[in-house]
Amino acid sequence: GTETVKNLPLFGREISQLRQEFFPFHILQRNTVGRRRKCSLFVLFIAHELQPLHRYFILLIMNLNSFRFNSLVQLHENTELQSLPDDRPSLIISDFHAGDGSVKDDFRHNAQLTMAALHEYERRGYRIILNGDVEELQKFTLDRIRRQWAELYELFDLLHSQDRLIRLAGNHDLDLLYDHKKIGMPVLEALRYQWRPGDEFFIFHGHQGYRLYVKHNHYVSWLLRNVVARLPVRNLSVSHDNQKKKRLEKLVYALSSSRRIASIIGHTHRPLFESLSRVDNAR
Repeated sequence: GTETVKNLPLFGREISQLRQEFFPFHILQRNTVGRRRKCSLFVLFIAHELQPLHRYFILLIMNLNSFRFNSLVQLHENTELQSLPDDRPSLIISDFHAGDGSVKDDFRHNAQLTMAALHEYERRGYRIILNGDVEELQKFTLDRIRRQWAELYELFDLLHSQDRLIRLAGNHDLDLLYDHKKIGMPVLEALRYQWRPGDEFFIFHGHQGYRLYVKHNHYVSWLLRNVVARLPVRNLSVSHDNQKKKRLEKLVYALSSSRRIASIIGHTHRPLFESLSRVDNAR
């Protein structure tokens, strides 16, 4: 009951605070409200009764998921809410991973199709929102990328001059968030659009749900550029790991459900967002 949990010396917090703090852990374990609540109380009691070392590891797992969820909450709260522009339609696209045109450049396989699509949307007057990982800066320098894909950057410059381009940062082009002068246009971390009272779109790349990318992306970049790039390995990203994709999507779903918003992410390279509703689980 509430009083029992409330009086646990290990936590000393009310049940509502506990459920909010460890919500990401619960959503990853259970899909229904009743089962999630039982899981919550069970984990809390077990953690309290175990030896300190074992208890530490359980709380470490719970805190890791809590950190991921809280990172997304903080990103949402720190992003200014704007009215959805109604002057023109918008296209949201991400994850080009443009490189230098070599065999390790993931963009070269789809460059012709992507450029044709972008030119068509430009011709139709669309606003284009680049939702992160446009450049593969963890493997290549920006100068090499710009030289290889000059036509792409000419199109970006044209759209920017017409106020029709918005750039968001991903983990593979995160350096531009802190030094956007290299590309001559601002780079944001996320967008929040309200299209009517109570209805909101939250657009962000998605890497913010991983502690590694939030805290240590510069080390990851160095490792990929100086070690992994020399090995016969094409890609080690989340987009090539189905379990990581699903974990991230469940985390974003938890954020969207708890805040009653619609979230739009990239990062996983999946065209379909997985829902965790009871109806979809039954399917």
